[in-house]
Amino acid sequence: MDKKKKINQTYIISLLIVFAVVIWGMVSPSSFEALANSALSVISTNFGWVYVLVMTSFVLFCIWIGFISKYKDMRLQDLSIVILLGLQCYSLLEWELG
Repeated sequence: MDKKKKINQTYIISLLIVFAVVIWGMVSPSSFEALANSALSVISTNFGWVYVLVMTSFVLFCIWIGFISKYKDMRLQDLSIVILLGLQCYSLLEWELG
């Protein structure tokens, strides 16, 4: 049986848009900069409240998950991994993973 992977059309369209924007920025950086600055100005002037609302909601959600919900006592990992890897290696691993 010959199984061919079907290429997702959404992926191709997104890839073409990204490449077009990158090429536009490389070919004409001054016009790209002007449009980007004007878009940033419009968004920050007219939609700054959306950013504040979304970030406040995210912080409240994190507080709810951490202190109120039924998942507050859930541990993300077992401490036996620290014993297996050693504290220094585990700390470096946590630093790399964020």
